[in-house]
Amino acid sequence: MKFSALSLLSISSLFQSSECFVPTFSSKNEAFRHSNKSTQLSMGVTLYGSQGSRSPLVNWGAYELKVPLKMAPDLSSNPHPFRQIPCLVDDDSGATVFESGAILLHLLDKAEN
Repeated sequence: MKFSALSLLSISSLFQSSECFVPTFSSKNEAFRHSNKSTQLSMGVTLYGSQGSRSPLVNWGAYELKVPLKMAPDLSSNPHPFRQIPCLVDDDSGATVFESGAILLHLLDKAEN
């Protein structure tokens, strides 16, 4: 998959914000096709991470899977026993997931269901 410099620049801006991430759709048909999934997914997915970790990989995965994700504003409330990042808390399923690979698998399962 090829990405333009502009798309990579816009994706990188997602990692710098603690604002809520909501995917956008390129057409009304695409939005309609994903609308049932979007209503099932609430804003209950929180990622604890930073630019200098594997968190941008998780942000990118969530963006590609169109899973709404918000960045935790305060890393001191990270639920990981050793405060390592990335760490994902999914309030919808009650899961707390560590390690970027495991988090990506969790996001894939969430997007498919």
